[in-house]
Formats: sequence, C-alpha cells, structure tokens
Amino acid sequence: MCINLLNRASATVFRYFPRAAAGLFFLATTPVAFSQDSRDFLARVLTESQAQEFAVYLLGNVPGLPPIAQSLHILGIAVVMSSTVMVNLRFLGLAVPSQNVSDMIHRLMPWTFWALSVNAVTGLLFVVARPNRYFYDAELAVFTVSFEEKLFTFVVASIVRSCRTSG
Repeated sequence: MCINLLNRASATVFRYFPRAAAGLFFLATTPVAFSQDSRDFLARVLTESQAQEFAVYLLGNVPGLPPIAQSLHILGIAVVMSSTVMVNLRFLGLAVPSQNVSDMIHRLMPWTFWALSVNAVTGLLFVVARPNRYFYDAELAVFTVSFEEKLFTFVVASIVRSCRTSG
C-alpha cells in the first residue's frame, strides 16, 4: 500500500513537474545536520569502545579482509544504483515498457535491501575501526557531508522497507 502510493505520487510529480521532482529529491536526501556535541560524543564513544579494538584487530589480522570488505561495499553500491536506475528508467518509459512498474519494484526490492544491508555491515566495519577518519575531515575538522547523506539515506530506506512489509 505505502509503496504503491509512493510510486504513484513520484510518477505523477515527475511526469508533470520534472524540475520540482528534482528539487524534492534534493530536499528529501539533504540530511539534518548533527550537532557538534553529538558528533564529538559519538566519535569519542566509538574511539574508546571495544568494538573499535575488535574492528581494528579484524582489519589488521584477517588476511584480505579490507579489500574483500571494500569490494563487497562497491558491489552493494552498484546493485543499489543499478536497481534505482532501472526503476527510474521505467518511470520515464525508456526501459522495459512491457513490464509493470510495481512488478519491477517488487522484483528489485530484495536485491536492493540485501545490498543495503551488506553496505551497512561493511561500512560500519571501517567506520567503527577509524571513527575520527569518517566523522571529521582531516583538513577542516568538520563532519563530512557524505557520511551524513549515507546515514540519512539508509534511515529513509529502512523506513520505506518497514512501511512496505507492514502494509
């Protein structure tokens, strides 16, 4: 129910208001900024945790783990992006015009969310191992926007997924 409503709404907005749709997408993916105190607290907690020691131990002592984790992370990104592109091209009528949009989304959703899960695990492995590297820019000592965007997008995807499974 929720996913069908989202599909219809996004298709209608994109069809009749393409510039507005691009603006809405930008606003929807713009993260709410974390306060400096919460970033510092989270970085300090992770730096002093046993999880950080364990992640550093794994990355340093398990042969081939860093490149394997990075490769899985990149493959997960490719799966998420390709499924998104396929659905968007279908909305535009440029790909697989014989297939229903909801059928395509239903077929691609498991791939997308498995890939998001793999990305969450592999990404957290590196973030927990070196939180200061991913929370702060080395030159400017500010929270990196890309990490905020990833976190925000993952939370939105999880909400959509729970809406889809409950409705």
